[in-house]
Amino acid sequence: MLLILPAFGLLPGGTSAADPAAVPAPQTPLVLRGADTPVPASYTMEGGTGAHIQGRVLSLPTNQASVVYLSEPVQAPLDFTDVAPYWDTPNASANSAPLDPDAVRVEIRTGPDGATWTDWQPSDLEDIVDPRNPITRTYASLVGVPQDVRTHRWAQARITLTGVPGTPPPQIANLTLSFIDAGVTRDVPVAIIEGGPAPTKPPVISRTAWGSPDGSGSPRWPPEYRRVTHIIVHHTETQNNDSDFAARVRAIWYYHAVTRGWGDIGYNYLIDPRGNVYEGRAGGDDVAAGHAYPFNYGSMGVGLLGNYDAIAPSSAMRDTLIKLLAWATDRRGIDPRGTGAFTGALNCGGTVTLVRPNIAGHRDFRGTGCGQEFNAKTCPGSYVYALLPAIRAALGTGLPPYRAAFQSSTTPQTIAPGAVVNATVVVRNSGSFTWPRGGPNPVHLGYHWYTLDGTQLTGGYTDIRTDLPQDVPYGSTVTLAAQLGAPATPGVYDLRWDMVHELKTWFAAAGSTPLTVRVTVAAQDTTPPTARVGGLPPYQGDLSFTVRWSGSDEAGGSGLASYDVQYQAGVTGAWVDWQTGTTATSAQFTGTDNVAYAFRARARDKAGNVGAYPATGDTRTTISAHPPPLAILNPADGARLPPGPLDVTGTTDPGALVTVNGVRATVAPDGAFTAPLTLANGDVPIIADALSVSGKAARAGVVVHVGGRFRDVPPGSPAFDAIEYLTGLQVISGYDDGTFRPEAPISRAQFMKMLVTALRWPVPQPAPARFADVPAGHWAAGYIAAAVDHKVITGYAGGVFRPADNVTRAQVAKVLALAAGWPLQQSAESPFADVPLTYWAYPYIETAYRHGIVQDSRTGSYRPDAAATRAETALMLYYTLGDLAAGGRWP
Repeated sequence: MLLILPAFGLLPGGTSAADPAAVPAPQTPLVLRGADTPVPASYTMEGGTGAHIQGRVLSLPTNQASVVYLSEPVQAPLDFTDVAPYWDTPNASANSAPLDPDAVRVEIRTGPDGATWTDWQPSDLEDIVDPRNPITRTYASLVGVPQDVRTHRWAQARITLTGVPGTPPPQIANLTLSFIDAGVTRDVPVAIIEGGPAPTKPPVISRTAWGSPDGSGSPRWPPEYRRVTHIIVHHTETQNNDSDFAARVRAIWYYHAVTRGWGDIGYNYLIDPRGNVYEGRAGGDDVAAGHAYPFNYGSMGVGLLGNYDAIAPSSAMRDTLIKLLAWATDRRGIDPRGTGAFTGALNCGGTVTLVRPNIAGHRDFRGTGCGQEFNAKTCPGSYVYALLPAIRAALGTGLPPYRAAFQSSTTPQTIAPGAVVNATVVVRNSGSFTWPRGGPNPVHLGYHWYTLDGTQLTGGYTDIRTDLPQDVPYGSTVTLAAQLGAPATPGVYDLRWDMVHELKTWFAAAGSTPLTVRVTVAAQDTTPPTARVGGLPPYQGDLSFTVRWSGSDEAGGSGLASYDVQYQAGVTGAWVDWQTGTTATSAQFTGTDNVAYAFRARARDKAGNVGAYPATGDTRTTISAHPPPLAILNPADGARLPPGPLDVTGTTDPGALVTVNGVRATVAPDGAFTAPLTLANGDVPIIADALSVSGKAARAGVVVHVGGRFRDVPPGSPAFDAIEYLTGLQVISGYDDGTFRPEAPISRAQFMKMLVTALRWPVPQPAPARFADVPAGHWAAGYIAAAVDHKVITGYAGGVFRPADNVTRAQVAKVLALAAGWPLQQSAESPFADVPLTYWAYPYIETAYRHGIVQDSRTGSYRPDAAATRAETALMLYYTLGDLAAGGRWP
């Protein structure tokens, strides 16, 4: 978050720059920083038992009227210029009243090193000023570091809890300190002077000039507007010995926008003791701020920098406050001496209405609602509050007598020569003189005509005065139904509406500003103008898009005045007004995905003629803001495929453009697509890309394995799946030259390693020597020992195993049958011609045959004494694992 400070400067004599261009260019940005730090949960109790308290909740002990807690010193995570505490109230509920100011007192002191401290500074309780803050959390005001030292690094809190009759014993928990480094203002900020009729707005230091991190806007809190009817004066309760007031404004911004979470500063304007005005809440006039809940909507909050419970404001601050209030009350027709009802919306629903002075102090709006008390403070300080009656009186007596603020008019912009037309004029009395309706010197609405070079017409038109409906006092607004006589000579003129005190003065001659309207005097325009919405592409890739329109009034000649634009959702939907009476020729439209929209426009000219909407839309477009659905159906991810041609198939949106590995796919009307590829050996990624009709992209992909792991075991080999699977389990492996040698024999030791590894039997370590020819150091000793432990092998006479001998097909069948734990099967006829019923391995071969491990038919041979090949052994082991898995006996 960057804080940008311009290179500020004063003009000679200390006056502010009148020209915005006089503000120098920005300097190197500073950084406005902050951090919230929980206070350590250890306190010393003073004035009571003297105990050392551990815990996050501080309470008033039973039978004690008051207690003081002193926290441990807190080292901040940054050098800070300001600190503000906040805490939770455990025994409060969402509808509880705030803590009584007499029940809790929090004081803060700061220092550079944790040993040297300032005096204790009170941090007054803040009211709820925004419904987003829960009542169970209490915030206290800022405590500033003396600006002659700029920053400190340590802080300490002292909490006094006092019992208040009729309220629960006070408690606080989770005391947290919000540390803020507001930086140093290197040069004096330059205020900008706005022109205009008296009373003028005093010079204002803009948000950019005092260093708002959000500049002139407030993206964290979008502005909302209500017409201002009341002005509420505050003090900020900060210290009175500041010299860098822009830095204090930045600290208040951070406290409101970040610590309290509002998103912006809560005051509309702030005034420092030197009489400088600072722009507060972003958004301009009538923007709702956050200074006096629930009366933020419809009020303007002015914060006086400092604490005015103990001292009086400076004369410069007082004079600037009067100037600011004079401008604000004149602008909105607020009677500075009057009172008015003000209704605020409560955060729990419902409203509360108070009748208060139009210029009031914060404390004037104290009230209750939803079980909460609000604005229960001494703000704006006793000294400022005592000045308010005199300020109201000064504003009322200081107004110029002849002031008229014109609000609006319906003056035709084209009038026929010499015609008398009707017009409505809305005007407010913004002067101290009450306009009389009758008597010898009534006030009327009148007008003058001027040529474009500023020459007043002295004749050639009908001069008509409009009576007032009643006397109009200060601040009142009146709507007048007037008649207007046009000049007899065609041309373009400036019409100036003005009020006239008959036989005394026109208001403009006394300094008031008339209402000037540019009028064309010409033959009457009776031809409606034309309008059309510009063409849109058939599809939109975003929910929001720009719609443009244009028009023409060539036939009538009075000129275009405004447009109306409608839209239609779907084909049969009703036409909906979208832009009404706009002078713009484009706008951003936001719609719904998968919906078609039509648009049409009409125009209105300055003579009041209105064109007709076309029966159908000028243009139509469909929002397609989602990526197209995309799925590859074949092949499956991880599939093993032979090399060669393959048709990749899948689904997407109809009309989408699909490519697969760069090859254009054929997309059917239902969205099914096919793309021909030619696959080579290896792990091959297959990537499908789809582009919708609106340009939205989608991607899907699978990886397939083309060919086998070994070049001598092609996918069509009988043992291909078995070899690939067991290799993946690391049961078997190939040779360095990329071959498996499927027809090579396998030794008895190698078979034991395959078996034990596949069945995941534990291998004893260190490997024992179970046979004379398999010593403990033999590479297969552990595997052979595990097989012996599972009783699948016994060896030969003489205590030998013959590990290097080729394992026979009969031995493989026997070992697998025993390892699988299958009950031995026998029948009246052997399944193989070369395995008679008397053969030593017949029961094992019969059992393997019954379990599908041996695939030969009864008419064939088994070759039991032949050496088993690597492929045959892998295939038989693969089938055995499948049988065990089907029975739930192998993972």
